[in-house]
Amino acid sequence: MKKKLSVILSCLLLAPVVASCGAEESSSSSSKATQSSVVEISSAASSSAKESKASSSRVSSSSRSLTPEEIYESQFEFEEIEGGYSVSLASTCRAKKLELPTTHAGKPVLVVNDLNSIYLEEVIVPEGIKELSYMSFNNCRRMHTIELPKSLEDMGLYTFNEALETVFYDGTIEDWCNISMNAYQTNPMSFATLFNIKDENGHTNYNGNKYSLLTDVVIPESITEIGNYQFYGSKCIFNLDLGNSVETIGSYAFAETTINKINIPDSVKTIKDKAFYRCTSVNELTIGSGLTELGDYTFVGCMMENVVIPDSVKVLPECIFMTSSKLKTIVLPAGLTEVQGGVNLCYSYTGGVSVLEKIYYKGTAPFESAVTVSENNNDDFNKATIYYLTANGENETQAGNWWYYGSEGAIVEKVVEYYLNYDNILNKEICVWKISINY
Repeated sequence: MKKKLSVILSCLLLAPVVASCGAEESSSSSSKATQSSVVEISSAASSSAKESKASSSRVSSSSRSLTPEEIYESQFEFEEIEGGYSVSLASTCRAKKLELPTTHAGKPVLVVNDLNSIYLEEVIVPEGIKELSYMSFNNCRRMHTIELPKSLEDMGLYTFNEALETVFYDGTIEDWCNISMNAYQTNPMSFATLFNIKDENGHTNYNGNKYSLLTDVVIPESITEIGNYQFYGSKCIFNLDLGNSVETIGSYAFAETTINKINIPDSVKTIKDKAFYRCTSVNELTIGSGLTELGDYTFVGCMMENVVIPDSVKVLPECIFMTSSKLKTIVLPAGLTEVQGGVNLCYSYTGGVSVLEKIYYKGTAPFESAVTVSENNNDDFNKATIYYLTANGENETQAGNWWYYGSEGAIVEKVVEYYLNYDNILNKEICVWKISINY
């Protein structure tokens, strides 16, 4: 009994110790597990921190500040061409005023391609650019001002639009005459109200240069041909001096300009179709003796009252003076062989009726037998009075309408009429002459 009690007491006394040991082992095991977990978290955190640092380094590297040159070039797109690059506007560009680049990747920028932007209002095309290509500014609906370089050689179709108001050109008239134009939509003169040309004595300042409004055009002696559309639609040219070297005037070269006098020098041999079409401010036209070829519709709408066609012209082309409603008299050469026509040679704006009153013909043979006239021109020649040139008007006694040059080249008309009258004294009919002279 005592022995059993002793064992029980021993067990009771040892139980807390065993429990304590179990607790310590459990605690120790838990502690190890916790430590292991902390190490893993710490390791992960360390790894994450490293990755974060690396990522931060990469972000910092990729978002560094761009240089002004890089920012500037980001507005454009470049395409390599022979001798350099062409330039277009990047779709992200929102600039209102822009000066185009002169170089890219060490090579010159030579051609302007697509710079169409609804944001652009002002563009500077720098020296070195040689070509404005097809529709390069056509959709710039807000672009009102452009500066063009002396180096420009070619402008493509539909280059500009009606939003353009002011042009500043850095070349001379000679330089401008050497630019190839493809149509009236090519020439900025046909849209801009103000066309300014570089002039060191000018009164208008732009982009560090001085300019003058182009009101007078004097063609230099170095120019022998004025190209198609060269000055088409200019709204500020009033005076034109073609010089003495021009041989050919191209189609639409001065069409719809505001010039008031046309003096074609003797050097000009060819004037192409519609060269002076609808120059409604023209009130005086002089054509030199060297002209041999006239294009159709050449002087349509010009408002001179008198015209002398030189002896060198053999054919009057179709509708040459159509709607020239003030043209009353015309001098035609003896060598004229044909008057072509789609409509009357000359008629008024209203009603399509010929306004031509007098034709001074240098020939002596009947006009209708010497000159082939288109049926559409019969109205002109049926209504107008034809006068024939006489070498010595004072002694002309043959009945008819005659003319000759009087003092200072003035045209003198002499109308000779006769009728029969019975003379009672002579008892026979006699011829009575009636002569009227009109200066």
